[in-house]
Amino acid sequence: MLIADALVKWFSPSGPLASLRDEYERYEFKPTNFVVRHLLAHYLAFQEDKSRNPELFCWPGAWMAGEKLSQCSMDMFEKHGALFVDKEDDDSVFARLQKGREEAIVQKIFNSFYSNAVVYDLANRWIANDGPFRYDLGWLAASASDEEARSYMRRQFELAFGLDPEDVQVLT
Repeated sequence: MLIADALVKWFSPSGPLASLRDEYERYEFKPTNFVVRHLLAHYLAFQEDKSRNPELFCWPGAWMAGEKLSQCSMDMFEKHGALFVDKEDDDSVFARLQKGREEAIVQKIFNSFYSNAVVYDLANRWIANDGPFRYDLGWLAASASDEEARSYMRRQFELAFGLDPEDVQVLT
């Protein structure tokens, strides 16, 4: 059995990852390991669709144009598109609207995903870099002021760890 086939079986409604499948279908993920749950659920849904439509995923160009173009192939393309995008003239990241999902739910998932990513980023900086925290949010929201970035990042860190990063005593 191929690994992808095993993953599809695990992700089935009766498999051991059925609760994750339910989170994906409702698009409401539990907060524990949110980023991992979110990305894994999308990956498993992608594997499931690849196993059901191998021709589309082996040669998408042939199935996305001309007489072979179908509603199914267009739906697959839409379903497995990027979760988040940037604009041509802006480095900020935005939620991509998804067919069949309410805009408010997609925005909520986006906010939760990047709140978690900010905490991961700050924790990595805390471990890997000497000196005080540097609050740089340019990779996510280029238009945010330094004070907005600092306030947001401090709040997310405190929500995750119960500690304001400004209260951390840096040992040298």
